[in-house]
Amino acid sequence: MKRWKLFLTSVAALILMVVTPLSALAADPPTPTPTPVARPVLKGTLAMVAPHVVTAGHRMSLAVFLRSNQEPVGGVGIWAVPQANIAAARAAIKTLRQTAGAAATEQDYRAILDANGTLLGRTNDNGKLYHVFDNPARLVLVAVKAQYAPDFSRLAVKQVLAVAAPNRSVAGNPVTIRVHQKGTADPVGGASVWAIPQANAPAIRAQLAQTITANKGNLANVNWDGILNSLATSLGQTGADGRVTNSFAAGRYVLVATKKGSVPAYTQINVVAPPTPNPTPAGTPSAVVPRTAK
Repeated sequence: MKRWKLFLTSVAALILMVVTPLSALAADPPTPTPTPVARPVLKGTLAMVAPHVVTAGHRMSLAVFLRSNQEPVGGVGIWAVPQANIAAARAAIKTLRQTAGAAATEQDYRAILDANGTLLGRTNDNGKLYHVFDNPARLVLVAVKAQYAPDFSRLAVKQVLAVAAPNRSVAGNPVTIRVHQKGTADPVGGASVWAIPQANAPAIRAQLAQTITANKGNLANVNWDGILNSLATSLGQTGADGRVTNSFAAGRYVLVATKKGSVPAYTQINVVAPPTPNPTPAGTPSAVVPRTAK
């Protein structure tokens, strides 16, 4: 009996030794721990140095640096976004940075900014960009490069007019007046030209200057025609060639050229009376052309 119990105990131990490895083999293998993927890290924040006011037709320059060490950054895209669109562009860029962070690509930024503004170009190796704006506008410049925090800068583009006319003319004779962008020869069409008697000019010029100051240089909504209509004489509007022709009574005048969104321009003209022909004294024989003898 004892031998039988010993035999059963040995068999049970043997079965346990065989079953235990098989159970281990049948169990699911352990899941390997995934290797964490390193997310891109921002290289820094861009800092844009740009003028806040420029004149249409004149070349402007801007520079982009790394804010932390003032080193120039090349290859930065610069977009000009109209002021009316900047809120939507800022909100979309903020959402992109919150969701993608430093992984946001150039294409991600471009999709937002192309829909709201215009690409001016990219900075060179010295971090500089040059551009000429043709028309007055109120803009926000946006500097963007992948793996950098963007920067924003407000910009007002003003059109400063220039007006040219003869210094002297004769009453009743036609006078051609030309309006162009200051600093360039580009004609300005649709500009209103006004004549002010010279005695009244200082007070009117002061009023126009006060209007510019009161609007903080934002001339887009200034109605120059409404201001000058009761103070000056309209000479008409320039055509596409920037010219308008009119005549004057004798006197000294200040000519004013205005256009919506633009800074007015001034010049002077002296209009003299036409010369009086000398009367022929009584009894003076008139000149006679001699007849040719036949």
